[in-house]
Amino acid sequence: MRMTKHRSTLFILPAVAALLLTACGAPLADGNYDGEPLYTLRGRITGSAQSASANAYMGIVWVNWAKNGDTVVADVAPVQATHFPANFDFALFDPPPAEAIMDLSGPDEDAKIATGFLFAFDDIDGDGTFVLGAEQGSLAGGDALLGVSWSQALVYVDTPPRAGGRLEREGLLFTNPLEATPGYHLGAGVCASVGEVHDRLEITQEDTPVDIALLQQPAATFPDVPDSACLDFF
Repeated sequence: MRMTKHRSTLFILPAVAALLLTACGAPLADGNYDGEPLYTLRGRITGSAQSASANAYMGIVWVNWAKNGDTVVADVAPVQATHFPANFDFALFDPPPAEAIMDLSGPDEDAKIATGFLFAFDDIDGDGTFVLGAEQGSLAGGDALLGVSWSQALVYVDTPPRAGGRLEREGLLFTNPLEATPGYHLGAGVCASVGEVHDRLEITQEDTPVDIALLQQPAATFPDVPDSACLDFF
C-alpha cells in the first residue's frame, strides 16, 4: 500500500466538522508514487487565499456508519500541481481500507460502499500526515488547514447497488444509484427536500472537479460546517 491509514472509533455519529476534527492521518509509507493510479481527481479552488503552499496534501476522512459504532479512517494523498492553489490534481493508488467500506448488503441489496470527506492542508512539518493537537479541532506539528470541500464527497464502490434493490427503491444514499459503478467517484451533496430525512449524493460525471473552498488565511483549526453542505446523507 502506498498510503498508510489510521483507524479510530466514534460512539455517536457527529456532524461533518466533528468527523474531520477527530481523525488523524498516518504518515505516508514513502515518497514514491510510481505506477498507475486507480483514480486521479481534478481539484479547483474557490475563494482566495493570502498565501500559497508548496507542500499541500489532501486529507480524506472515510466514515463507516454501517458498523456497530461509527468507524473513521484517515488517508492522505499528495497534491500534484505546480500552481496550487489555482488548480491541482491528486492521485489515489489504492482502494480505501477494508474497515472503511460500509456493507449495506441484504436480502435484496448488494452494495458495499465507502464515503469520504475531503480537505486540503499544508504539511508544514513535512511528515506527510495530519495529527490533532491538544486543543480540540487543532492541527499539531505546525500544519495548517488550507480549505475544505463542503458540498462534495469521495465515493468508492466495492460492490455496486442492485438494480431495483433497497438503495434504489427507498432512495437511500444516492439520487442515481445505478451510476455507482465499481471504483472511485466524486459525489455532490443534494439537500433533503421537505419531508425527507437525509441528504443524498449524486454521482457526478467523470471529469467533474472537486471544489475546495479556501480559507482567507491558513488556519490551525477547522471552521464550522455551513448549513448548505448537504452531506448528512445516511
